[in-house]
Amino acid sequence: MTVLIYAQGLCETTLQNIGFTGTEHVITAITTPSAQAVTNYQRYEFLGDSVLKFTVSCQLFFQHPNWHEGYLSQGRDDIVQNPRLARAALDLGLDSFIISKQFSPRKWSAPLISEKITQVASRRTMSTKVLADIVESLIGAAYLDGGHEKAQACIHFFLPEVNMTAPANVSLTSCAVSKNDRHMINDLLEEQVGYSFRNRSLLLEALTHPSCQHDASTQSYQRLEFLGDAVLDMVIVSTIFKHAIEIPQGEMTMIKHAMVNANLLAFLCMEFAMEQESINVEQTPSGGFAIKSDKEYVELWRFMRCEGINLRTAQERAISRYHLLREEISLYLHQGNHYPWQALSQLNADKLFSDIIESVIGAIFVDSLGNLVECEMFAERIGLLPYLRRILAGGINVAHPMNIAQQMSKGNVQFSVKRIQVENGDASYQCAVTLDGHEAVVVEGCLSREEAEVKAANGAIEILMQLAATTTSEQ
Repeated sequence: MTVLIYAQGLCETTLQNIGFTGTEHVITAITTPSAQAVTNYQRYEFLGDSVLKFTVSCQLFFQHPNWHEGYLSQGRDDIVQNPRLARAALDLGLDSFIISKQFSPRKWSAPLISEKITQVASRRTMSTKVLADIVESLIGAAYLDGGHEKAQACIHFFLPEVNMTAPANVSLTSCAVSKNDRHMINDLLEEQVGYSFRNRSLLLEALTHPSCQHDASTQSYQRLEFLGDAVLDMVIVSTIFKHAIEIPQGEMTMIKHAMVNANLLAFLCMEFAMEQESINVEQTPSGGFAIKSDKEYVELWRFMRCEGINLRTAQERAISRYHLLREEISLYLHQGNHYPWQALSQLNADKLFSDIIESVIGAIFVDSLGNLVECEMFAERIGLLPYLRRILAGGINVAHPMNIAQQMSKGNVQFSVKRIQVENGDASYQCAVTLDGHEAVVVEGCLSREEAEVKAANGAIEILMQLAATTTSEQ
């Protein structure tokens, strides 16, 4: 009853203009885990965080067409940071409505109607994180109650500077694709992407690396990648929330982390290829010539415009690792019961591969005037959403090996990573694992910090499993 009164009071006063259709979502959004109630805000906060990131990213992208990715990222961080959200909560008196204590039936008495009318909630001291979490959870509640429109109204209420202009108002009359680049942007490429662009220059921009200097009329993909990152987050999180079975917040966070992993996106980028007919002229045994038609597969990443020997070399090395690991990673994605953290870390793909996925998503979002369904269709075509559905169906462990090792050891494991410079200027990584104060695992010669940590964590897990088996057999 008290919780209901708090929620009704909040809806009838502070949140009146948002227009919640009921109190169910609001009750969940204002209840902290410390209240030990049937429900709490954690799942809604997870959703609201992505909705807020998506909305702010869209506004900054469309309002500031001349801002580069660095300015956009900084601008977003300034708006969505916890201190800014907590200040908004305090300014609107939201702290007075937060349910943070466990309900005690013995100490509760029904309030009088006169008390409900005249009672003014008092200010309380609460942490910045809790206040920020409540704002994000209310944004998530508004999204569940009325979609993006109501969520954006809620965001604008707490953050007046966020008043997103609909992408439908954005002009699509930017420069046409030059004659020199028309061979790149063709109908076959659009067919493979699964979307027909009204403004093909957006697709060209999505495939233009910052190193490309020969085209002064097209900016690099960095702005579209910034937008696409937020759009992809929204696609993944909304898909998770649509799942028939309610998933705890901690598990949802692990799933999202796994799905937006740069190495997974890079692998899918390397896999994503279009079938193209090739015509070759060959000499026959009789000395004549014959035209032979054949089919070949052209990967999406090959359309990227970039310059520089070092970049090309890095691409080639990454593709070589891809060919070595392709069968193992594919098997995990289609049949495995564990997320391939180690194999993906060994891929160690350059950021440009995952950037292409996000920049193309950003380009589709802009060209389709903010149609998330079109972005979902692209995520479907590259294999991202099918794998997400496999995870949601159950049976696939997405927990990171370092987290598993920490849980198994009850926090008695430490990781120490060193970067080791080698003679040719490259570097390798070493990771040592300490269990109960004793060095148990040392991994060397890794290409990245992530690879070293994952391999070392898996080694620690094996030791911990052996110790657990030994303890069980002795009992």
